[in-house]
Amino acid sequence: MLTRAVVHSTGTVLQPDSFPDLFYPQGETEDREKIMTLMQLEKEHVIKALQQTNWNRGITCDLLGISRPTLREKIKKYKLNQ
Repeated sequence: MLTRAVVHSTGTVLQPDSFPDLFYPQGETEDREKIMTLMQLEKEHVIKALQQTNWNRGITCDLLGISRPTLREKIKKYKLNQ
């Protein structure tokens, strides 16, 4: 693996891109640019939790470990509607 990284390296210092199998499982280096922002990830997580609980806010809060005011803020922030 090290020899291959040195041979394929374009610079003088090896970077994580030199070891795609180590840093990007299954050689999926193209997918690393598809990483969501934390806000996108949080929004999707809140949506999934709301859907899973059939929009029961009390159960959703318990599931996410947040308070009702925090859930209301996230619903407003992400403009989520039932």
